[in-house]
Amino acid sequence: MGRKKSNFVYKYFIYDEHQKHSTCTVNDCGAVIKGNHGTNLLKHMKKHPVQYKLILQENSAESGEHVEVNRKKKSKQDFEIKLLGECINLVTTCGRPLTLIDDKPFQNILDMAKAGCSHSPINSHKIREATQNKADNLRDDIASKIKKQLISLKLDIASCHLRSFLGINLQFIENNQIVIKTLSVTELTQRHTAEFLKDQLIYVLNRFRISISQIYSITTDNGANMLKMVRLVEQALKTSIQENEDDSDDDENEIMEMASDEVNFILEDYLESEHYTVAAVRCAAHTLQLAVLDALGSESSSIQTMLTNAREVIKKLRTTVYQHLLKRMGAKKPVVDCPTRWSSTYDMLIRLLELRPTCTEYYELYLSETTWNSIEITVASLKPSKILTKKLQMEQLTMGDFYLNWINCKIELKAINTTLACELHRNMEIREKVIFESKAFVAAVYMDPRVNFLLTTDQQEIAENALVSAWMRWRKLNKQDRDSTVFSSPVASTSTQQQNEGSQLEDFLDQSYNNTLRGDPSYGCAGDGSDIKVHLKEFLNRQVRLPPSKNILLFWERKKNILPDLYILSKIVLAAPSTQVSVERLFSSLNFVFNKLRTKLKSDLIDDILFLRNNSDNETV
Repeated sequence: MGRKKSNFVYKYFIYDEHQKHSTCTVNDCGAVIKGNHGTNLLKHMKKHPVQYKLILQENSAESGEHVEVNRKKKSKQDFEIKLLGECINLVTTCGRPLTLIDDKPFQNILDMAKAGCSHSPINSHKIREATQNKADNLRDDIASKIKKQLISLKLDIASCHLRSFLGINLQFIENNQIVIKTLSVTELTQRHTAEFLKDQLIYVLNRFRISISQIYSITTDNGANMLKMVRLVEQALKTSIQENEDDSDDDENEIMEMASDEVNFILEDYLESEHYTVAAVRCAAHTLQLAVLDALGSESSSIQTMLTNAREVIKKLRTTVYQHLLKRMGAKKPVVDCPTRWSSTYDMLIRLLELRPTCTEYYELYLSETTWNSIEITVASLKPSKILTKKLQMEQLTMGDFYLNWINCKIELKAINTTLACELHRNMEIREKVIFESKAFVAAVYMDPRVNFLLTTDQQEIAENALVSAWMRWRKLNKQDRDSTVFSSPVASTSTQQQNEGSQLEDFLDQSYNNTLRGDPSYGCAGDGSDIKVHLKEFLNRQVRLPPSKNILLFWERKKNILPDLYILSKIVLAAPSTQVSVERLFSSLNFVFNKLRTKLKSDLIDDILFLRNNSDNETV
């Protein structure tokens, strides 16, 4: 059946099916038009101006009605799509239970909202499917964004309602900003062995079509299973590369028949297997936590006695009698610490000092002057570490930013010069040696002119080798021809150093920089233009020190056209996370969504909800 003819010209013609022609009926015109095509008939109607004008008006009105109908239909479809999207946001971003969608009052709200629209039911099952589809689409978007790129990961484990979860974040640099994406919140159903964690990580990477050859660094806490897991991932990477090389042995005869330059091109791929490493980074926040706990644990029994007395007073202040008293006074509520988290102990002591006037008025809250002095000294000694802890929670934190803040904390501790401060300084020095064992850390410091002069000669060599490896891996991922790569010669920076008068950190950096023997400015100019290690050394020797306040990501963005190859390297190594704080924030979302009233949520639903919630641009509620 043909489509309905809507042209009003047809009412002025009689069509003869047998003869296949149309006869005009206007004023006994009787003209015969071959066929029944509307355009031909309308052309004839120009001979009848009055009827021709009416036809045009009627056709125009009919067309407008169709447009209006289509517009309303599209508007209704857009409304239904938006309504469905907001229901998804309600479940993911706002963390509301799926059962809310099926509640009668909410269904009534949906019915009122959809008044006049086609009745397409929205229920919990439909929202669950839509949530999964939206999560899958977002996974595809993230996978396409990081295709052929070296990436950095950070992992952590948390337990919630007798179930354990592995949180995985991805970190990279885009538009001069550090970008953090949640990859997964995977439930762990076995013992947290390094082998099992490695398998779970690889499973998640496969969902995003990420090869283990793309992993540049993994940031974890100092747990033995986590550190071993990173080594197993590196071992799996090397095994995979070795298997690829073994498969190529069958082509040995063909290679021998090639020209020498072709052989060198292919053999270079074989030599690159030594460049495939996965750098393990110990979380800086966790490392600081251990340093402070070591310092507090090694202190004399006087501090432990002071803490015991302080906790007793805090417990009394939290009783009903004193709570009413403090409320009338407008004082803040006393804080009880968690002994394994020194930061909470610091907060407890700070609050106790604020309540000291109240404590002196009541005998049962009495603390000796010696105890109060000990509290003040402990708070003063822990304050630099507390400030550093807060700075380590920033999202836009590079390795160089962390190292500058770490150095500043040590300087302040040295200036305080109490027994606890000196012990904490000593423990930070010990832990710092462990931090420098990470190739990702020294490589990031090397590419940061604010601090790279602090590296020793051995550390510079380690960093250069790590940077060369990262460069070779990036080139292979992008299948870039070795001979087509152009290396630009670094030039000395003409920017002036901004002095921050009175800054102990600035003074320390100035003295360290002046005591460092820099290379000849002409170093490396006669070297092989294809050797990136030469250009790294040129950069290290020519680039003047930048002030601590300088944004290192903007610095490299301005070098994009001058040093394009080092710019690519900087985006890889500066993206390596110094902490895993963002994963802990992810677990805060887990506690919000997976609460005590929803302990039977399935693991895949938890993953989809948290994946969308933490990668959403919407504000969370």
